[in-house]
Amino acid sequence: MYADLIMLKIFHLCFYIFRDLIWCLLSVFPVPKGKLYERKLLETSSRQGKFSSRADICFEFSSEGEWEQVRPIAEKAISQGKLIEIVYCSPSVDSKIQFFHQQYPNQTRICCYPFLSPTFSKFNLRNWVTAKKMILCRYDFFPEVVDIGLRKDTQFILINASLKGKESFVNSQSSFKGHFYRTLFNQFNKIICANDIEKEKFSKILENKSILSQSFDFRISQIINRLKDKKHLLDKYTKMRELAQSHQYNLIIGSAWPEDLEILDDSQIVKRIEKGDMYIAIVPHSLNKTTLQVITSKIQSMGFETQIISESTDLNDLNAKKITIVTIKGILCELYSFFRDAYIGGGHGESIHSVSEPYLSGLRVFCGPKTDRSTEYDFIMSHSPESLKVVHDTADFAHLYFFRQNVQIDFNEMIYKNLEIEFNNCIDSIIN
Repeated sequence: MYADLIMLKIFHLCFYIFRDLIWCLLSVFPVPKGKLYERKLLETSSRQGKFSSRADICFEFSSEGEWEQVRPIAEKAISQGKLIEIVYCSPSVDSKIQFFHQQYPNQTRICCYPFLSPTFSKFNLRNWVTAKKMILCRYDFFPEVVDIGLRKDTQFILINASLKGKESFVNSQSSFKGHFYRTLFNQFNKIICANDIEKEKFSKILENKSILSQSFDFRISQIINRLKDKKHLLDKYTKMRELAQSHQYNLIIGSAWPEDLEILDDSQIVKRIEKGDMYIAIVPHSLNKTTLQVITSKIQSMGFETQIISESTDLNDLNAKKITIVTIKGILCELYSFFRDAYIGGGHGESIHSVSEPYLSGLRVFCGPKTDRSTEYDFIMSHSPESLKVVHDTADFAHLYFFRQNVQIDFNEMIYKNLEIEFNNCIDSIIN
């Protein structure tokens, strides 16, 4: 064990040296305006908040998906009067963290992970973090963060733990990478896996299995909370709900990429829309101008007309015979409740996006075959596998979709209640 810790420290030292060399190069050669320049500005400007005493908990996570896991724990801790520190990595989540800090300015301190700050700079993350409880979400095992967690007086916790994508080397005794991760995971004081399947995987690589706690996917509780409060957000979209629910067939394609839209290239779907039996809405995963142009062109090339909904759109102008493209941020989770069926994008690319959102809204769910990295897929399959159908070939979607219209999804409200009980039990073991 001692030798393993030495290996971990040597790796961290190499990381610090490499980062310092990068910093030296950036000091000699001015950084042109671009992503690197914006990153430097973000790391400096993101540091907000001051405490007169030590924080109770520090959270470190990567991006928006992990923030969805962390947020319910952070909110619960704040409701108990605790002080929290937040370290995040991706610029994509910056606006949400800044807004969260504005909501709780006296109980939060925030900063973006200092990728571009040298070890000898005035700002040192190890000095900035004061909490004696460090909580990591899923991954982002950066040296400073791990070093803080390894302090003797600090409780080191990993939530939403998963070995998806790592099994091939973590279980290999001859793999250096596998040995590194096994050593790392064994340093935690508590590990909360995303589900029992992942918990079983961890039990095979941990020397001290008692650090494995009750498994729970904290994003599930966040989705449930959003669905409970959906009415105030969706009141202005009543016209879309009426349009969707007045059709025999209605489908929403959530977190869509251009390749996902191949599922619509079918004569049955074209005929149903022309006949007025079917209404389709698409919510792209990326809302940048280029992606929206590609998606719009792709749909039109299949013979469909399109209409784009933005914040300023008059919904009274919606046409049921046109495919609706929704470009409004932050409403997809709630929007699912207007529909009976959902196809979730990403499964014909790198990995499916959130399938729990439509599932917890009571929809029949379809997705592509790339499910290996999704703990949400495991969650659904363990609760009600009949709710989800994998579409291995986009050409098969229409047949599967119309065939499954006879499948009735009896969504059990007890799932909500049981999940809330599990959440409260699990969260108390983390923050207290």
